[in-house]
Amino acid sequence: MLANLARAAARPSAGLVRRAAAATTKCSSPSVPAAAVSSAPKNLRCASSLSEVLKAEIEEERLVAFDEDVASMVKELGKKGITVKDEPGLSLVRLFGPGVGDEKVSVEFDCDVEGDGDDGWEDDLEDDSDLSLESGEQQQGKGGEGQEDEGGEDDMIGPGYRFTATITKGAKKMVLSGSATDTIAVHGIRINPANVEWDFSLYRGPDFNELDPDLQDALYDYLKERNIDDDLAAFICMYADQKEQNEYTNWLGEVAKFVK
Repeated sequence: MLANLARAAARPSAGLVRRAAAATTKCSSPSVPAAAVSSAPKNLRCASSLSEVLKAEIEEERLVAFDEDVASMVKELGKKGITVKDEPGLSLVRLFGPGVGDEKVSVEFDCDVEGDGDDGWEDDLEDDSDLSLESGEQQQGKGGEGQEDEGGEDDMIGPGYRFTATITKGAKKMVLSGSATDTIAVHGIRINPANVEWDFSLYRGPDFNELDPDLQDALYDYLKERNIDDDLAAFICMYADQKEQNEYTNWLGEVAKFVK
């Protein structure tokens, strides 16, 4: 698992590579004689050109091999009783696994949300968090630092894939927001009634970084016992990258079908 973690930290995401390439290169179309271009109706030429570009892009993306490390990490999680819920066409990924005692734990992350300081990401995940608890349980994590936002829960959280983890015990649940890079970074923790999805009137807890360092360490140890640690960070980064690549390739295919 440590080797996988190191690879996840060192490897740029497919989405970042794609965006960087788009920013530094110009798309070019096959050279077509002017006479041939002028003789075809303009709308047909555009459709033909778009279809050709899409076809070339799809073929290029399909050359990206499936990451075997991701498959092996899913198997490792399965040994811990952790399952992955991943529906094609959706960017949200959910993990369910056992907590301690009768706890239920879940983790949610979006393959399309990489840490850039956007507002509202946690609100979107929180809307679905109780759905995760219907069947499941959770995963692992530990980490570094983060910042909490007085309005959402994170304003500028730095790089990494953002996630929400929920630990439910009896009538209460602990909801934490964090980000995953080569480590888990917790940004905020709050305690809510188990049946409440989101209520802005509830106290959201302090900025995690403002807590006493000993308390922070103790909380990270608590989370690690529930499989919320740096191994989880490695998994989130690698799985989100693979998921985004798959969804992008599928999206290209859907666009190609639509413009055919």
